[in-house]
Amino acid sequence: WAATGVEGGQALVDACLARVVGGGQIDCILLDWRMPGMDGIEAIARLGDWLDTERMPVVIMVTAYDRDALIRAAAEVRPHGVLTKPVNPSALFNTVNEAVYVERHDLSQVILGTRVDVSHSLWLKGARVLVVDDSRMNLDVVSRILVHEGAIAICCELGDEAVSVLAANAAHFDAVLMDLQMPGMDGCEATRAIRRLPGCRRLPVIALTAGATTTEKARADAAGMTGFLSKPVDPVRLVRTLREQIEANRGEPLPLHPRDADSADTGAWPELPGIDIDAVRARLGNDLALFRQLMQACAREFATVLDEIDTLAGRGELPGVADRAHKLHGQLGNIGAGELARLAGQIERSARAGRTLDRALFERFASAVARLGEAVSVWTATAATPAPAVAQVDLERLEPLIARLRRDLADQKMSALGLCDQLLRQLQGSAHDAAGQALAQAVSGLRFKAALRALDALVDTAGRTGEAPDDEA
Repeated sequence: WAATGVEGGQALVDACLARVVGGGQIDCILLDWRMPGMDGIEAIARLGDWLDTERMPVVIMVTAYDRDALIRAAAEVRPHGVLTKPVNPSALFNTVNEAVYVERHDLSQVILGTRVDVSHSLWLKGARVLVVDDSRMNLDVVSRILVHEGAIAICCELGDEAVSVLAANAAHFDAVLMDLQMPGMDGCEATRAIRRLPGCRRLPVIALTAGATTTEKARADAAGMTGFLSKPVDPVRLVRTLREQIEANRGEPLPLHPRDADSADTGAWPELPGIDIDAVRARLGNDLALFRQLMQACAREFATVLDEIDTLAGRGELPGVADRAHKLHGQLGNIGAGELARLAGQIERSARAGRTLDRALFERFASAVARLGEAVSVWTATAATPAPAVAQVDLERLEPLIARLRRDLADQKMSALGLCDQLLRQLQGSAHDAAGQALAQAVSGLRFKAALRALDALVDTAGRTGEAPDDEA
């Protein structure tokens, strides 16, 4: 924000009148209540005498004293908001944003003028987002960004699965992030089906694409999509796009929340060939453990996918080449391998245009991917850490929570998501952690019957093993 400070009520009145009379604009005034000489209430009353409602800025009063006492004392001038000292960034943003919206009915002014810092605040707290992508890696990255910002992320790997989830739970979701290119029902077809569902005509559906062409954008617009985000997803653009569309759909501001102390893995990040570590750290919220998982998954897939491209190209099956290159393009972008992602995109575009595989380009690409894979193998081997001690968990004490979760799963209620999250936090680091993760995967995919089976298996395993760690837990 472009902020100017003045000392005292009279100085505020003089500065505001000079700015407005000179043709300038002031969007918001933040002023203290009790000041020597002219206090904040008198200063606002003086400005009200000179400025009509069109030119009067939004007024937020600040006090270190009793908030209710200030509201009573300021009843005549009626400030648009009140802040209590000490003021934190979240409270400041929320108070100004709410006041601007109420006074001017503008949901975008404050956020457009705000630097979105995803390291200190939760920008999407409580937002419920359905993420649809056939790539497990893309789902992991996007859902982790959303959760890092306080959102609730539900994942689907197929378009028709997403349609089924929304058909049963449309009111639960605030937005959908939809991949365009998926096997079976693609993103555009899924969006058209979603628009036909009760309660989904205005639901934000935002396209995820590795590089949208004009034709793709036209198809997405015609299908009823409301926005576009490029892969790899930039956290700041994701936050801005979702806030804009969710707020517009809700018709009210989405509050900002302070972030608790960061508990992400703070170990040393590696130097890997072709990887922009700074960019990927920002995208993953400094989550080294997630980066390690993604790199290990990529290393396992690299050789297989490259062999598939080579084989398919030899048979002249160019659509298959394009599909495999498209998958690599997204994976490489997620891990910060920008140049390799560019080469994968070049291979994909060439195949979709019906051109045979450029052998020199492919060999250069395959060689660079192989070097990266080898470096990842070395790093993950040297970065291996001993298994942590197993925490003890009293499942008998958790029986009321487990019983509530079982009822909600049987009734297919969305409240099961929150209950499952509570149970997982209790199981973290225990002998039952792995069984809890199997339950979480079923619940997050809204596979209620599978989740019930996973919950029964967890309880059954606990009954057989007690609290002693076991390899099957």
